[in-house]
Amino acid sequence: MKITKIWATTFILATNLPVEIHAEDSKFYVGAGIGNSSLSFNSSDFGTQLPDAVRDTKTQDTAYKFFAGYDFTKTFGAEFGYADFGSFNYRVNPTYPGGSPTGDLYSFRYRAASLFADGKATMTVSGLFSVYGKLGLDLNRVQSTPFVHNINMPPIPPEVVVGNYASSSIFSSTQGGDTSYRLNRLIGAGAEMKASVRTSLRLEFEDYGEFGNQNNTGRARISTVSFDLIYRP
Repeated sequence: MKITKIWATTFILATNLPVEIHAEDSKFYVGAGIGNSSLSFNSSDFGTQLPDAVRDTKTQDTAYKFFAGYDFTKTFGAEFGYADFGSFNYRVNPTYPGGSPTGDLYSFRYRAASLFADGKATMTVSGLFSVYGKLGLDLNRVQSTPFVHNINMPPIPPEVVVGNYASSSIFSSTQGGDTSYRLNRLIGAGAEMKASVRTSLRLEFEDYGEFGNQNNTGRARISTVSFDLIYRP
């Protein structure tokens, strides 16, 4: 709702700007964005096939990004930047094979960020509006921090509980944590509107692909919807 109001206000202002808004733009620009990040955990890595397990997940957070770009022509350009997707949680109270509860609660804090570079193709709709698509690469970083909250003492070994079900070993890595880097593809699309001679506004969707690895951090996919402010010096 807030984003809709901002775009509506900006449209009214932009349509009343003087003619010089159509002057030649600077080819270089910088930008910042804020939006919503959505994550989907890989079910096989996090034991979601465990029978009768009780689960609680946090799969959305606030995303921030900072970037710079250069327009080689009115159609083609390139961007690079950094995005922070926030923190996510996965919690499961697994059962023994057969269905009886273990009394242990396993939880994972999943923090994710990315360095990215992409090519951008733009199509002008009018003097103020354009749409674009992006394709590039990102270096995805995830830090998975596991915890075991034991109701029963001593704790039950994780491999006893999930060894026959989960195809990864993340449940047996509960004494530390791990960090994983993964090179992946980035795709995106959006709409841009000029707000003044030097500034523009964007509404953008981006898919950053897969994060993490199977055996230590667990894998997940992350995408974002963001509202960006562009400045051309």
